[in-house]
Amino acid sequence: MRPSLLDPLFVPITSLAGIGPKVGALIEKIVPADLGDRAARAGDLLFMLPHTVIDRRNRPRISGSAEGAIVTLEVRVDRHQPPPRGNRSVPYRVYAHDDTGEIALTFFHAHAAYLEKAMPQGEHVVVSGRMEWFNGRPTMVHPDHIALASEAENLP
Repeated sequence: MRPSLLDPLFVPITSLAGIGPKVGALIEKIVPADLGDRAARAGDLLFMLPHTVIDRRNRPRISGSAEGAIVTLEVRVDRHQPPPRGNRSVPYRVYAHDDTGEIALTFFHAHAAYLEKAMPQGEHVVVSGRMEWFNGRPTMVHPDHIALASEAENLP
């Protein structure tokens, strides 16, 4: 007989909030326990360790950002460069800078009105995403998070 304190570990996984039959079936495929003929339980999740972590506290300057690293930058927006009319294959670019260099924020199939509202020219913004270097220049393609510097505490 197990103590009643452990009962929450033995409930079916589909009884957890946000996990229905579809997600439950997917989780059962990756649970490391041998389920045999039983359904996955909440306690089985204790043996599933995370394989990656995204740490957005990394706040280097533009020139100090490593290739492929997830970084959070505070930059000042210089200018918007929409694609030429009728040529949707060219990305929308927003150029910004800090005191160490300039970065191009690149958006494919972008909505210009949204980007102009989210990153007004001349404003300080905080962007977070994967840093890439293209042709020797720093760029960030589709930043994960964008916020005005005054609202940066709302970033995850």
